[in-house]
Amino acid sequence: MQAFRASERLAFQGHVESAIKVLQDAASQSGMNARQEGDLRVRAAEYLRYLQRFPESLSELKTAETLLGTGPETDSIRCELYGVRGQVYLDTGLPDLAMGWLEREQDLVTELEDRGETAHLARISSNLRSAHLALAREDYVELELLVEEALADDTTYERYPQERAKLMIRLGLGWNEMERVTRPAQSAAEAILKDALAEPKLATVEKTYPELVLAESTMRRGKWIEARSWLDSARGRMDPEMGAAAPKFLMAATFAARCALDTETSEEGLRRALTDLEAGLHAFVARWREVPKRPGGYGFLEFSDTRAALSELHRLRKRLFGKPGEESFLQTLWDVQALGALTPAAEHSSSDFPLGHQLADDQALLIFLPAPERTHLWIVTSDQHCSFDLPQEDLFEEPRAALVRALQSPPTHRNGTSLQAAVKLQQMMFPAAARQVLSRARRWTVSGLDVFPEFPLEALPWDEGTWIGTAFALDHLPSLPFLGSRPPASLNQPTAWLLCHPESDQPPSTGSSLPAQGNHSSDGRELLAAYPRRSQRVLDGPDATLSSLFNAPFGDSDILQIHTHGIQDTSREFSAGFLLSPCPKLPDGMLFADGLASLRLPPLVILTSCRVGSQRRRRGDAYSAGLAGVFLKQGAQAVCLSAFPLEVRSTEELSRVFHQEIAAGRAPAEAMRHARATLSRVPGFEDPFYHSLIRVVGEGQQPLFAKASARSPGPWWLVLIAVAVVAGAVSRKRPKSGFPSRPSDLSLNDSSS
Repeated sequence: MQAFRASERLAFQGHVESAIKVLQDAASQSGMNARQEGDLRVRAAEYLRYLQRFPESLSELKTAETLLGTGPETDSIRCELYGVRGQVYLDTGLPDLAMGWLEREQDLVTELEDRGETAHLARISSNLRSAHLALAREDYVELELLVEEALADDTTYERYPQERAKLMIRLGLGWNEMERVTRPAQSAAEAILKDALAEPKLATVEKTYPELVLAESTMRRGKWIEARSWLDSARGRMDPEMGAAAPKFLMAATFAARCALDTETSEEGLRRALTDLEAGLHAFVARWREVPKRPGGYGFLEFSDTRAALSELHRLRKRLFGKPGEESFLQTLWDVQALGALTPAAEHSSSDFPLGHQLADDQALLIFLPAPERTHLWIVTSDQHCSFDLPQEDLFEEPRAALVRALQSPPTHRNGTSLQAAVKLQQMMFPAAARQVLSRARRWTVSGLDVFPEFPLEALPWDEGTWIGTAFALDHLPSLPFLGSRPPASLNQPTAWLLCHPESDQPPSTGSSLPAQGNHSSDGRELLAAYPRRSQRVLDGPDATLSSLFNAPFGDSDILQIHTHGIQDTSREFSAGFLLSPCPKLPDGMLFADGLASLRLPPLVILTSCRVGSQRRRRGDAYSAGLAGVFLKQGAQAVCLSAFPLEVRSTEELSRVFHQEIAAGRAPAEAMRHARATLSRVPGFEDPFYHSLIRVVGEGQQPLFAKASARSPGPWWLVLIAVAVVAGAVSRKRPKSGFPSRPSDLSLNDSSS
């Protein structure tokens, strides 16, 4: 069709917007049959994906899917539709969703082949997208198997050797990532990439990225002359019309900066490298600002290339300008993190990095930036700032994974290797000089930890017999501009709401330690005992519904605790939710983030449900794809939640102490620290599995409420009876500390939350 040819020509010339318009205009013409219109819209969706206009791309694909139906005459177009949709999900950090669509694409291609239809190009496209999926999932073993199986079919690739080379390039990229950790003497990645680049039919545009990767690989092994050769070759291939905003220009500037830092002796050479890198980064950030923010995140720091650029920028500025250079870099990092999905509205946040001005004397701001070659830690206090170079991000994975595995179950179910992993991880993250600075602080505000895969910082050991979560009051920022961005707290006396014990037939998530429905360890009001009776509101049993949440008149000085079962649905971008009692507004009782869109929330929300803090990984866009981010958007200033299974009795005791501290006028972070420390001293609850798996997200360092007034005692004889009854119960069931003498591991066999 003429529209296809015209759009291809425009796209090749870089006029992608014009190409989309040509396709959409053609699709809207009268007389166009459904098959033709669907084909045009699939192509338009691919161009929209290229421009990162993902909602529009998905909309075009949905329209096309309706037009094409399910008949065999549209199978070839639907192959492309499924593939483009899968690629959109890959581009937005949803590999689980992408996998389903790419598997449908593979199956449909197989059907075409089984019917004897020519499907070479469809199979080639499908294989390439599946390779992208394996790279996104960091499953390099699967990538190697896929490429080996694909290239075993000579009939598919013999007519298209350039496509074979493209597939080999993806394999080389995977090997390059593996070799960051293994550091072999002979690089398999380099051999694979060089073999692919030798293909004469490979398009010039396909050669630039592998040449940049070869520059990095040879640089990593100290082969500076060869690295510069590959870098010069890649730069020579770049189209000047692409401008400095193109990611490849930024990559080239990053690697040139690394070369200069390790080989350049003159200040002039370093300044030249700095100018190029700053220009590339500035243009790339400006381009990123034009991309609409996705509600579920997937921001600027998601990509290792941009983190590498920031890493080299920090090194250059520090080398050239010392402390002032570090200060200017922190401002750059602040600007970059302002691109996140949870960046506060401009009227509430500053555009300047505070450099300690917003920090109390006993507070430290910790900023992590993991990068491919090293991880950076900055510590900012009210009177100083300093930086530390830590190992590269891949080297944290082994102890992190061991710790996370251990914390899925009580300490009786694990061996001593978990403690070794926790100690190793703490030593990697906090060198001796950093520990010395941090030990002078009482409160930590943490940013950037999300660039690592999930793990509880609070559960790492600190000094003998203490943990980070018991020694320091921690809160976690979604982004640096979140610091000080929330409106002032009301400091009125709080009204405490508790939603608990819903009546639901739905199965909770696996791995929970919360009690089964109808087998609760405490009455709901016990958790709120720290507040006057008139300030308690309990929604339990049939009243624990979504309608009750929406009808609750939450005020600016209220607290909401949700104490129910957590659920997971990996087919959703916001995969975590919790169970409520069914109601007409939510018949199945399963509440996810999309059901909270118009709910106004109080300043403090506590979610004592298993795994509700888990979310899709969003490097540099913390909590954007999870319930914490949703609650912060809906008005909460601080959210307490866990990405791990929770044991019921320890969680409820932790909640009681936490509420006592909040009622006493403490800030959420300090209230949680005190609750952890109190619980950790109780026999049987010493392990961080019981006390340090709930974190505080948001503005947790400032008190949100005034000290609660004392509860009215009522008639003296009622008080005496109540005290006698409670004392008798405690003497029979609990030690003098008021906690269980030992938690029951049987609760792990109950229905999960």
